[in-house]
Amino acid sequence: MSALVGGEARDEFVARVCGGWRDASSLGDQIDCALDPDRLPKADGEPQARLSAGAWVHPVILAALERALLDEENRLRTTFADDGWYARHLFDWEHSNLPDRRPMSAEFGCGETDCDDFGHAGTLAATAGESRDSNRAIFGTGLAAATTGPAGCRAVVLHDPNAPMFTPRFRLRYWREWVDGTPTVIAYPIPPGYTAERVSRVVFHQFATRCYWCCTRVGKGPHDGGGMMVDCGGAVHVFPTCRACADKFDTDLHDAVKHCYDWPKERRARWRNDAQLDYVTDTNWDHATGWPADRWR
Repeated sequence: MSALVGGEARDEFVARVCGGWRDASSLGDQIDCALDPDRLPKADGEPQARLSAGAWVHPVILAALERALLDEENRLRTTFADDGWYARHLFDWEHSNLPDRRPMSAEFGCGETDCDDFGHAGTLAATAGESRDSNRAIFGTGLAAATTGPAGCRAVVLHDPNAPMFTPRFRLRYWREWVDGTPTVIAYPIPPGYTAERVSRVVFHQFATRCYWCCTRVGKGPHDGGGMMVDCGGAVHVFPTCRACADKFDTDLHDAVKHCYDWPKERRARWRNDAQLDYVTDTNWDHATGWPADRWR
């Protein structure tokens, strides 16, 4: 064939595709949005480092990331559940940042001694039934787009033996009955109104049980470790980490900076700030105070 569908010559088609692959497009914007971090810039306007940027220079953590991302035999394969499953596990409009809820005080059952500093309980942005239903419908549309977007989506992946599984169902071509797929670990999308840290906090609160590194039980207190959040672009991987392992990782990174004595002072300071590990903890505070918006935490 000398021409493609529509009458376009083969050489013209190749020139058009190869010549405009760097041009801005709506699909490219979606891909960039899925890969960019959602952390706010610093007070001076400088962008923050990705979550747990120090994980990429620690050999033990780097080996775990390679297994999770590159090892075809052992890497963790994930899937998205249906919208109803996410709604039953705190992924809805009420638990997002959209209502802009403030923390509830101790008199509402928080139980934390310092909760009184946050004043009265916040209220939902909309109290009328129709407005609330409308907000829920809009959020549901955003959640569906986050799990079925054409360019993929940002998601959170929990590495824990207690991570829930989902069995997708699909209908074979030319067949009427539905067929069950392979049970697969659930990934958690980051829909509008959520951030990677907020989703990680919700997931860690509900499903984290064991330290990924030493298999000891991860506690729920303020000094019992947390979930190490590693930003890998399209996905944020959460590794439950006990306090002992977290202290060891921090010590290793701190010692690595000290041995770089021949570096300029500014470079060492910048590396010390960027090569850090970020954790999400679960002290039951968010649950006790009604899951307030991130800006009121």
